[in-house]
Amino acid sequence: MKEPKFGDWIRGIYASKENPIRDGMYVETKRRTGRSNPGKFYRLTDGKGKFWEFEAKHTQRIAFKGQ
Repeated sequence: MKEPKFGDWIRGIYASKENPIRDGMYVETKRRTGRSNPGKFYRLTDGKGKFWEFEAKHTQRIAFKGQ
């Protein structure tokens, strides 16, 4: 997947439909180093102050929820 832009909607591909943080707006890319969970992660938000991260290779870009 091409690097997302701020505000793009991203979905965690392994999150269930009932998971409230399955979909979110892209905020930034973080790179983790070290032994525990290294790699590229996308930081997402619900637009209401809640933030979480998904590993970049386990995400997909989706259309805006309102479309």
